[in-house]
This record gives sequence, C-alpha cells and structure tokens, in this order.
Amino acid sequence: MKISYKLFFCFALVLVVSLISFYILIRSSHNYTLDLIDSKQVDLTQHYVGSLQNREGEFMLSYLQVLAENENIKNTYLNKDREELYSQVELLFQKLQTDHITHFYFILPNGSVFLRMHQPELFGDIVKRSTFIKAQQTQQPAIGIDLGKTGLALRTVLPYYDTKNNHTQLIGYLELGEEMNTFFQVLQEEFN
Repeated sequence: MKISYKLFFCFALVLVVSLISFYILIRSSHNYTLDLIDSKQVDLTQHYVGSLQNREGEFMLSYLQVLAENENIKNTYLNKDREELYSQVELLFQKLQTDHITHFYFILPNGSVFLRMHQPELFGDIVKRSTFIKAQQTQQPAIGIDLGKTGLALRTVLPYYDTKNNHTQLIGYLELGEEMNTFFQVLQEEFN
C-alpha cells in the first residue's frame, strides 16, 4: 500500500509540474503572439501615418506650386500690400479649409511672416520651425510636422521665386499647414 501511495504521489507531482509547465509555455507563447501582433500593428500604423503624411504634404505642395505661378498674387506680395493680398487669397483659403488646410503663410526671405491667412493680425515674427529652416537651407520644398505659434501641424513649405529678365530671385516662402487634430481626423476616417 505504501508503494501505491508513493506512486500516486509521484504521478500527481509529475502531473502538476507538467500542467504548470504547459500553462507557462502556453502563456508565454500567447504573450509572444500578442507582442508580435502589437508590434506588427504599430509598424502598420507607423507606415500608414507616414504614407498619409507624405500624401497630405504632397497635396499641399501641389496647391503651393499652382499659387506660386499666379502673377497677380505675386505682384501684390512684391508690392507688400498685406490687405490686398489677404483679399486676393481669402476665397482660395476658404476653399483650402474645406480640404483640411488650417494654416497659410506668406513668409519673407529673412523668415519674417508677412501674412498669416488664418490669423492676419499676427505678422512680423520670425519663423524658426524645422520644416521652414529645411526649405530655407536647401531652397527645396520641405514637408514635416512642427509646433508653431498657432499649434502643432503638418506643414509644407515652398521657396517662392520671381523671374524677370531671365533672372530668378528668391522673394520668400509659401507655407500651408494642417493642424494635427485635423490630420488625425483624416487618419481616423481612412482607418474606418
């Protein structure tokens, strides 16, 4: 009888240790799988946010390139007539706002804001955002996310040129921006 108790006890002990080991193995495997799924989800989300950022930035760039070719707007800007420039661009800015654009700037070559369409009473400050500095240093369009005076936004900056008598001169920068809460609304709409 004593041997049967010993065998039963050994069998029970092996069974408990096996069950605990199996539980730990399953739990570990489950956690690993969840971590893998989470990392894939994070990678997918980062990829999608990056793609949306590029798409929205390129969309804003196309608007800026068309705007930069408008000679009437360019001449008004060159004449430094802030009120007339605001009047000329006001309807366009209202249209851009329906496409999620929340910021619109005319910036002088030295980085001073000439006209902030979304807050025309604020001007004269020097832009120090990284996206602007990149466009200023490279003289190429720049797209990025920056914190400015009026909020965090996805921004696109385009160097603004004037050509006269076969001479091209930098006259400033054009910038469009989309506030991040608007950007995230677009992201949420596309994820649904």
